[in-house]
Amino acid sequence: MDVYDGLGEIHIPEESEQDEKRRAIIKSVLSIFLVLLLVTFLIPADIFSSIIEGKKPKEDSIQLNQLTIMFTNNTYEDIQKHFLQHQLTEFKLCLQGTVNNSKYLVTSYYQPEILFASPVSVHSRICDQNTIIDLHSHPFRNCLFSDQDIISHTKSKQRNPETISAIMCDYNRFSFLE
Repeated sequence: MDVYDGLGEIHIPEESEQDEKRRAIIKSVLSIFLVLLLVTFLIPADIFSSIIEGKKPKEDSIQLNQLTIMFTNNTYEDIQKHFLQHQLTEFKLCLQGTVNNSKYLVTSYYQPEILFASPVSVHSRICDQNTIIDLHSHPFRNCLFSDQDIISHTKSKQRNPETISAIMCDYNRFSFLE
């Protein structure tokens, strides 16, 4: 509140220390809110979900809820090389091996005939019935299964009920659909 002296001049009282602290807190809270709001517009929610969904192998092995996937015969390193060589388009691989209880032992893989590949999709021949993991890549670290991926997974399960589907969404990150 402004205070007038008898000479017609206005004297503005100084802010108290409490008022300064309140303003600093309000500015901080608003700044944090605005930064969070900006981040939500700049970074799509799919990226956050992908980070949570994606699994990184430890010592050539991936532990899921009830399953363990183990890579042997340098298959993990070979798949990583394949990923690095095919970053401009999606690819598909059929991982083969054995399933014992809830342990998937990947011993080899092959690439089925690719009919069409782009940065956001791959169309190929289906994996044979001996495939234990039907794997394809996704661009931009997107580890989430699309509706088409879920449909393909359902068809794979009809051929071999033990088959699981996987997305390789980075050099060392996978997502699985059991």
